[in-house]
Amino acid sequence: MKTINKTYILLATIIMMISCNDYLDVDPIGFVVPSTIEHLDLLLNSEDISRSGDDNLYFFSADDFNPKGIDVGNFTNPNDANLKIVKWDKDLFNLDFEPRAWNKPYANIYTYNLVLNKIEAAETSSTYNETDRNRIRAEAKVGRAFEYYLLVNTFSKHYSTSSSTDLGVPLVLHADVSAKTPARSTVKEIYDFIIKDVEAALEFLPTVRKNNIRQTKASGYGYLARFYLAMGNYEKALTNANLALSQNSEIRDYNGDISQAHTDEQYVWSYSLNLFGFVKGMISTEITDIYNESTGDLRMSELFNNCAWTYTSTGWQYLCEGPLSAAYAIKGNRSVSVPEMVLIKAECTARLTSGSISDVVSDLNSLRSKRFSPTDYVPLTNADFSDKNEALAFVLKEIRRELVMTGMRLFDLKRLNLEPQFAKTTVHTAGTETYTLEANANNWVMPIPSQILSLNPEMIQNQRD
Repeated sequence: MKTINKTYILLATIIMMISCNDYLDVDPIGFVVPSTIEHLDLLLNSEDISRSGDDNLYFFSADDFNPKGIDVGNFTNPNDANLKIVKWDKDLFNLDFEPRAWNKPYANIYTYNLVLNKIEAAETSSTYNETDRNRIRAEAKVGRAFEYYLLVNTFSKHYSTSSSTDLGVPLVLHADVSAKTPARSTVKEIYDFIIKDVEAALEFLPTVRKNNIRQTKASGYGYLARFYLAMGNYEKALTNANLALSQNSEIRDYNGDISQAHTDEQYVWSYSLNLFGFVKGMISTEITDIYNESTGDLRMSELFNNCAWTYTSTGWQYLCEGPLSAAYAIKGNRSVSVPEMVLIKAECTARLTSGSISDVVSDLNSLRSKRFSPTDYVPLTNADFSDKNEALAFVLKEIRRELVMTGMRLFDLKRLNLEPQFAKTTVHTAGTETYTLEANANNWVMPIPSQILSLNPEMIQNQRD
C-alpha cells in the first residue's frame, strides 16, 4: 500500500476530484473527468491557478512594508500569525497556521501535473489538434516552473555556490495523492528542473496569449530571465530579457490613465494569494524616501491607492484617508512584465564587463521617461555615474521603485545579501517593539510548515534561530 502524499495537504478541491478515477476506478458523480485536450485547456483557464503564494509572508518579512497594528495583527498576542512574520519568528508556522506559501503553490502544481500527466492520452477533436496538445503541455510546464520558483525561494537558501547541497523543496511530478512524498531536492536540482522545462516549452508557446493568465513566448523568456538573474548567470539573464522584449517592449506611460489593472506591458497575470495582488498596510518610509530622491516620480501616486477596506473596531470599512495614512492597494506589475525585463537588462549590463554605462542609462531612461511628468523629467546621462558600480546601485533602487509590493523584494534581499556591498541588516518595528535580522541570517529561509512535518516526519526542517 502506498503512503499518502502529504505534500498535497489541504487539496480537497474539485480538481482533485476530477482525477479520482485514476486510483478509485470510478467516475465521480457530478464532475467531468478530463479526457480531451479541450478539458485540459479549460483547466489552465482557472483564475485560481493564477494566484499563488502568500502576500503577508512576502511583504511582512521584507522591507517595503511598515506595519500598522490593525493592518498586521494583534501586537499583544505573541502567537498572532502576521506578527510572527514581522518578527521573523523561529516557530513561524505552528499547527494552527495555514501555510499558504506552501499549500497554494503545491495546489497549483497539482493542477499543472494533472494536465501534464493526461495530455499525452487526451483525445483530439475538430477544434483541438496536435498543435494544441503541444501548446497546452508547454503552458503547463511554464506555470509549474513558476510555482517551484516561489517555493524554492521561500523555503530554501538563495541560489549560490552551495546550491548543489542546500536543501530545496520536494519535486512532485505526478497528480497522485496516494504517492509517497519525495525527499527535498537540492536548490540546484530545482533550478535545473524549472529551467529545463521552460526552455523545452519555448518552441511550443504561442506568441499571442489566449487570455491574461495564459503563458506565451514572452512570459517564458521573462521567467528564464528572472530565474537566471536569481542564479547570478547575468549573460543568460540578459539574453532572455532581450528575447522577452523582442516579443513585447511596450511600457505604459504613467502620464496617461492607469486606473485599470489591465496593461499591455504585462506578459502574464500571476498574482499573490490575496485579491489580485492587493495588500493592506503602509509602505515603509525607506521606500518613500527612495521615490522622493527625484522630483515628479509618478509611481508614488499611481501605484498606490489610499482607499481600501480596513478592519476597524466597528468592523470592515472602506476608508479613504490622507497620503500614507490608510491602507494601500498596489496597482503595478504582477508577475513578469516589460518593466522588469528592462531593469534586468540594466542590472545585467551594469554587472557584465562587456556592458557600458551608456547602455545602462539608455535602459533606465526608456522606463523612467514613462514614470515622470514631462515638466519634471530629467533624463539620466553617463555623467550621473562615476562608474558601473554606481550605476548598478542606482538600478537596484529603480527595481525597488518599479517592483514595490510585488513580493519580489524578499527574494531580492536574499540574493543581494550574498554580496557584501549590498548586504543589509533589516529592521522591523511593530507597535513598540523593534526586531532585527542580519544579512544571511538563518531566518531569511522560511521554515517547513509544522503541518507538513507532522505528516512527513522524515522531512528535514530548515535551521532557524
